[in-house]
Amino acid sequence: MCFLFGIPFQFKLGFLHPIMTLWIWVFPILMCACLLERNSIREQQIIIGYNMILLIVIIVATIKAMQIFPNIMRMMTSGATEATLAASMSKINVGGFGIAYGCGAILLTLTALLVNSDNIRGITKLMLVSGIGICGFIVFKAQFTTLLGLCVIGIALILYMSLDSPGLKILCVIVALFLLTATQPLLHFAIEIYQGTQVAEHLQDLYVSWFEGEQYHSYRNEYFLNGLNLFLKSPILGIDTTTPENHFAYIASHSTVLGVAIRSGLIGCICYFYSYWLAAKDKIQECPSPERTRIYVPLIAYFLVLSIMNPTESDVFNYCVGFISLAIASLLTKQNNDTEETLEE
Repeated sequence: MCFLFGIPFQFKLGFLHPIMTLWIWVFPILMCACLLERNSIREQQIIIGYNMILLIVIIVATIKAMQIFPNIMRMMTSGATEATLAASMSKINVGGFGIAYGCGAILLTLTALLVNSDNIRGITKLMLVSGIGICGFIVFKAQFTTLLGLCVIGIALILYMSLDSPGLKILCVIVALFLLTATQPLLHFAIEIYQGTQVAEHLQDLYVSWFEGEQYHSYRNEYFLNGLNLFLKSPILGIDTTTPENHFAYIASHSTVLGVAIRSGLIGCICYFYSYWLAAKDKIQECPSPERTRIYVPLIAYFLVLSIMNPTESDVFNYCVGFISLAIASLLTKQNNDTEETLEE
């Protein structure tokens, strides 16, 4: 009922409510679950391979476009880009936000599989390494500061979770603390690498704020706080966003989690993400406990944190997370476990 009515109990058009449309991105997860339920390895390999080819087509088209527009993925995302240019790029399969953050999810999945699956060898291992290289290139070239940070933290989390020895984990924490003390030169180094791009501008703002004591104004942070204040006016059932002031605060919040919470309250926000869990939990729980934690926790954390920091309603992004990443992880962990059982026999 919280989706049908909101403060002040105005009818929200039921399943025509804009929040409901976000649920269409649960469909890739359900597609993946149905595919895996058939339990045909050959069928899974063919379908996943076909989808990876489609993904590579988009990546190749995007890389070609980078030769003319180095920041094409940001341009495809920005509302300031000329509509005719964005449309022409879309027609030739050039990607933007969705392909960039989708590649980030696949990068973390492939890295987790490579690090935590002992029996992946030969051509499969070569394909994993190649996929990591391609997705890593896209992440590096995409010029999204949030994406870079999430991928670095995600890979660090994967490496930390893969360590079995307490001593190695302590050493890993010490190295992380050392890197934190070296934040200033590392940030300066990153600014030099991305010199002349929007990433460099964002990093320069952080550098000035952290190390030179100057405060810089961020409209994005301001809009996020405005959205948060709007949510706090009615945190349980949500608030009416049809008024001009409320609508702008809702749209400008730039966050899927905050947007759902504003319109449908805490109850709606919990239901929204619980629907993702219901769709994916059976396939995730099939994976043995240690591997499940090491492979899926970084991916789930990536999705949740990104949903807080950005809008994640991109069809390509959700397809990469909900179908390709889950399907690859499920297929390869199953093959890895089958290999282990064969070796034990």
